[in-house]
Amino acid sequence: MSRPRVRHVWVRPAYGVGVARPGLVLGWRQVPSQASGPLWQARVVVFDERDDAVHVGWHYASELVPVPSEPPGTAKPGFAAYGQVLR
Repeated sequence: MSRPRVRHVWVRPAYGVGVARPGLVLGWRQVPSQASGPLWQARVVVFDERDDAVHVGWHYASELVPVPSEPPGTAKPGFAAYGQVLR
């Protein structure tokens, strides 16, 4: 059985105003662009604590910052898994 392709990301704020929000990438698509050829967009679930709501929408790849993480129980020795405190 293959691992799900969901990825943790930070979604940068629009126009650089505000704070980055945590999100999960659910899928990808290419969209046409006259200036640079096809661009990638990700369908992302984002939690917004300002209105205590979950939003789903398409975000350009340039708006996303990947969060390195491994599934529970698969972290390599000597490396902290996501969310662990290093001592």
